[in-house]
Order: sequence, then structure tokens, then C-alpha cells
Amino acid sequence: MQGIRMMAGLLTVLVGASMSEGVAQGLGANQQAAQGGMAETYLSLDGESAGPIATMVQTQTAAGFDVKLNLAPPLMSPHFYTSWLAPALQGQKPLKTVRLLSISMASGTRQVVAVQEAVGVAPRQIDFPLLDAGSHEQLKFSVSFSAPGMHPVQRTASPSTPTVNQYQTHLSASNFRLNFQGNPLLDASRVSKIEAISVGPRGGIPVLAAPLKSQAVGAKSLPPEIKSLAAPGGVATSNLVFYIAQTHAMPFQDWLATSPNQTRNGSITYLKPNLTPWGTLGLKGLTITKLTTETNPGHDGIRKVKVEMTVSSVQFTQGP
Repeated sequence: MQGIRMMAGLLTVLVGASMSEGVAQGLGANQQAAQGGMAETYLSLDGESAGPIATMVQTQTAAGFDVKLNLAPPLMSPHFYTSWLAPALQGQKPLKTVRLLSISMASGTRQVVAVQEAVGVAPRQIDFPLLDAGSHEQLKFSVSFSAPGMHPVQRTASPSTPTVNQYQTHLSASNFRLNFQGNPLLDASRVSKIEAISVGPRGGIPVLAAPLKSQAVGAKSLPPEIKSLAAPGGVATSNLVFYIAQTHAMPFQDWLATSPNQTRNGSITYLKPNLTPWGTLGLKGLTITKLTTETNPGHDGIRKVKVEMTVSSVQFTQGP
């Protein structure tokens, strides 16, 4: 497997004979800039800054490139959620001109040193992270997309970015809240861990293409024939899997035993350090499928029950 991996703005380039010369040259410039000083990589959608990329993995395939962007949620702009993430979760295909801008801080000023671009790109898979009450990790999620090619383009001015003060919100994977709607209410306050949740196309292609809004100045227009691209299938969501203290698992056992076909709605709320809401992942059409009691207690001395549910769809809302 050939690929390109970026960690904290530092690029390690693995270039094979089959990789295009233009892409290799563009990434080479980026690598030199990173070696000369601090470097950052920003995501741009249709010419509008969407926020910084924490890490990136870019892999060459027979059909082009697969790119996985790992992101720190509080640093992304509202434009990223409303125009790209949310429509994809709803089964739409929000095609965008994606640019990855490498910005050097070597000389004390922000300077774009390399730009890669892909036209007509929509999220292929969105991964919401593992949540664990005992974790010390920063909250991050990932967005993956495929493109026939990532092409170097002429360098542009540095994108407008939030100030440092706007970066101070640090989300932790340990700060979350799981809720269920319906009667009777289900107490999920003793949930200690929620497995990662992935959302991707069922059958390979999302069901609906969202019409593109007007392009920003400098962004390439998409060919008309792909602006309304649609295909059957829709999106699929992986199971909701969480762990709850055995002493608080009885309501879920009753749900499975007495009304296994009942569906509910729920939500995962991502909390700021002061435990106020930052964003919410709505969970629609939850159906309980399996309960498994752990053989041994955890490191906290509490025996857990693993609860598994299917999810019909999800909806993400950024804000309280």
C-alpha cells in the first residue's frame, strides 16, 4: 500500500512509481516546509475555510485516492457541519471542491506552501469516536472520501482561520452523556463507555445528491452532470454499543425481554470541560438486539453489561 501520512502537520511522503509527478512535487514542497518549521494543514470546501486537520492518511488505489481526515471537532467551522457533514449523514451526496492547504510558520508568518485539490467530493464514511469515562484522549472524529486524483494547484493566500482564543475549547473523550426518549425513561447515567459509531453508504453510494450552492471565488465549478448525481442505497449506521453498570442494566433487560421490537430515539451529547453541551449526535430508530454480561468486574470493581442496538439513522447538531 502506498500512501501519505501526516501527523501534527508533519508529512512523511511515500511516493511510488505509479504516483503522479505533480502530486509528488506538491507534497515534496510541503515536506520541505514542515522540516523548516511549524506547518499546519487546513481543509477548504468550495473555497471556504472549514478548519484545521489534526492528521491525514492518503492512500493510492486503483481508482484514485482514498483520504481519511482526522479532525478535532471544536476547531472546525460551522460551514463544515452544515454544508458537508450533516447532509452526508442524511444520505445526501454534498459534492464539494476539496482543497488541502499546507501552511508554513517557518518565517514567523503564515504562508501557503502547497495546495492539493479534488473536485466533486462527498464524504464516503464518517466515524464518531470511542467514548470512555476513564479516557484522557482528546475527542476526534474522522471523515473519509475517495477521489480520482488529488492534484496540486496554484498556491493561494492563507485561509481565514479562527483566532487562538477560539481554539481554547478542548473536548475530551471522557465527557459525554447518553440519553433515551420514550416511556418508561431509561437511565443511562451509569454508562461508562460507548463504542465508535460509523456512518457510510449502503451499497457504496449515498442515495441523494444535494444541489451545490454558488461556488466561492477561485473555486472550480463542478460539471453539471455530477451536480445532481443520485443512486439507490442510502446510508448505513453501525450498531450503538455501550457498557453500563450491571446494577443499572435491568431496564434494558426488560426492554429486550418484553418488547424487543420497540424502537426508541436517543442521543449522545458531547460535553465541554464545564459539562455543558457542545454538540449532539441524534440516534433515530434504536432497536435493542443483545445484552452480554461481563464475566469479571472492570478495573473499577464494577461488573458491566454490554448493550447492543441497531440504529436507523443519525443526525448531528453542533451547539448547545
